[in-house]
Amino acid sequence: MPWKNTNSTMIGAWDYDSEMKVLHVRFRSTGEIYSFQGVPSDVAAGFEAAPSAGRYFNEAIKDRFSAI
Repeated sequence: MPWKNTNSTMIGAWDYDSEMKVLHVRFRSTGEIYSFQGVPSDVAAGFEAAPSAGRYFNEAIKDRFSAI
């Protein structure tokens, strides 16, 4: 899956590997990429559909999945 850009002020782009269940997130302010393991496809789909990627990240991903 190619990286998807966002309009978020926090999240620059993201990518999801459904086979490995890993969500890669590039943060806009630093350009750093964090990969979160064990992310189910429904959570990734919610991230893609969310009106605010930053808010969804904070509520549904951050501190719920381990960064690798």
